[in-house]
Amino acid sequence: MPDTGILKAGESTYETNNHIFICMHIITDITLSAVCDYELGRSTDRSELENPGLESTWFPNDSLGDYSVEKMNSDYYDKVYPLIRDCPLRTTENTRRVLANNFPGEEWAAREPRVSKGTAVSSDSYWKGDEDHGNADFIAEYYECPDEYAVTEMEEISIMNAAECFGLEDRVISLRVIVNLDTFLEGENPELLWIEGEYFNDKVVNENSETLDIFESGMNNLFDVGRIVIDTILAGEL
Repeated sequence: MPDTGILKAGESTYETNNHIFICMHIITDITLSAVCDYELGRSTDRSELENPGLESTWFPNDSLGDYSVEKMNSDYYDKVYPLIRDCPLRTTENTRRVLANNFPGEEWAAREPRVSKGTAVSSDSYWKGDEDHGNADFIAEYYECPDEYAVTEMEEISIMNAAECFGLEDRVISLRVIVNLDTFLEGENPELLWIEGEYFNDKVVNENSETLDIFESGMNNLFDVGRIVIDTILAGEL
């Protein structure tokens, strides 16, 4: 299937300290250069460590290394990225204000959204907070991914493993759009966002990290950037 390719597009959680990405979202659209699996390792609570000062509470399982990381075809991505790098992206005034208030002085929070490069960390568990944020950074470094951790999602590693079964791993393009954040905003805590017994729609506001109004803009960004890639493929230029 030499002429077959896979274009993967979807939404993700934003890595709030990253400065460079390639995927897609309202703060940034990200094109993935690599994907790692969080669950194909071991993690613990920091209080359980003999040395609480360790960099990470995640430990690799090297017996599963062949399934734990997939790196995209760098030559293919070097052709794709220049096509989409300067695509104009959308945001909202509310998003600008919330990010500026919560991440003062951070360049990525103040600038206009853009298409960037990055690594995804796949996980079946929904997580948020500084500890797991640090673990995701560490995982991307451990597997020597070409770009920093930028997004987390659930299915990317499975898609890459399936593509490899059909010899298509070198023909995958992955565009990710961000719809929420991987750390808590000011005034948030796990109980406030996740405690049982309260209907989720009652918690949906434009200023919390679960439902910040980036979904609509993010989806439009995904369509705009994805259209460039699809049109280029249909024209036989990719």
